[in-house]
Amino acid sequence: MRVPGVHEHPAVADRDGPGHGLLVVQLRDVRGYHGRRRRRRSAPRQRPGVLGRGRVHRRRLPGLALRVRGRRRLQEAGGAGVNTAVLFDRYGDPGVLYPAEVPDPVAGPGQVVVRHTAIGVNPIDWKILSGEVRAYVPMDLPGGCLGVEGAGVVVEVGAGVRRFRVGDRVIRHGRPGAFREYEAVAASQEADELTLCPDRFSDEQAAVLPVAAGTAYSALRQVGLRPGERLLVHGASGGVGLAVVRLALLLGAGEVVGTASPARHGLVRAAGATPVGYGEGLAQRLAEHGPFHASVDCAGGAEPTGAAVRLVAGADRRVTIVPDAAAQARGVRFLEHLPLELSSTLDLIGTAPFELPIAARYPLEQAGEALAHSLRGGVGGKIVLVPGGEARRRATP
Repeated sequence: MRVPGVHEHPAVADRDGPGHGLLVVQLRDVRGYHGRRRRRRSAPRQRPGVLGRGRVHRRRLPGLALRVRGRRRLQEAGGAGVNTAVLFDRYGDPGVLYPAEVPDPVAGPGQVVVRHTAIGVNPIDWKILSGEVRAYVPMDLPGGCLGVEGAGVVVEVGAGVRRFRVGDRVIRHGRPGAFREYEAVAASQEADELTLCPDRFSDEQAAVLPVAAGTAYSALRQVGLRPGERLLVHGASGGVGLAVVRLALLLGAGEVVGTASPARHGLVRAAGATPVGYGEGLAQRLAEHGPFHASVDCAGGAEPTGAAVRLVAGADRRVTIVPDAAAQARGVRFLEHLPLELSSTLDLIGTAPFELPIAARYPLEQAGEALAHSLRGGVGGKIVLVPGGEARRRATP
């Protein structure tokens, strides 16, 4: 079913680049969300510290003092910093992005402030930036901010919030706005923008889970994959495709066959699927592994659509994350996101091995370069932005 107030929107198709494949993300109405100006406090805010060990879902920041002044915020003794964000004032290419110091966010009723430690970069980001999807995702300009997924730590809790506490590690997902170090995020379950992060996931892995794994989970639920069934995945080496393969195996799929270019067959095989190359005669080559009970198309195009229609019986067992009218006319349904899909995905993963490849890391201030990297295609993994000085030591463009 569709979630009220949630837009389903595609990015672009890329058969081979994990993390660069066509993605569908939950995008809520962002009118009035960006461009808000908050009064800067006279005293500079001090910064939170470093993650320590703790219980699952409630990892705390050790050695920090809790300050209460009508709100709750963690701070470390000494030192101050700025709240850095990457913004844009007009639609265009990645060159229009610029880093800026912005007012500190304040947690309003039902909100928490999150200090981002890692931020995922997705094709939907440069789709928004170009203005191509402005009908679906209107941005308040000047001062627009990209970023639909990330991970971090709760540093302030607003009135009425019961689900999260200061020090919780969280995964942030949903509306654009994550390309900043500190962000105020809706904390209610109904808003579905924030999820507790299991201890087993690093900040980077947590930051890239929502778009790829969440989309994959919804796709598999939509086709009703059952244990022992054979699944066909088009675009299996992309970010969503790899997640589909891994989650399908966790759901008990008997066999997963994934299409990809020959250079990416190793990725598909490592994820647990049997790779099949694109090109003339695709349907015939796939038929050697079929018939299939269900299919998920993460690539789009006439060839994958034709193969799915030929090898999978029943339109209710075929889904595409590509909004293709021709495919839908031939009986391949478009993806519908499920409510609370990330929480359900994390429950499914449990303690099973699950990791998405990280191809490159950039400092937050270099978000423009990161988007340009994504635009070039053939990424070979997810791209991550890392706020703060640590990013400069770890950047691997």
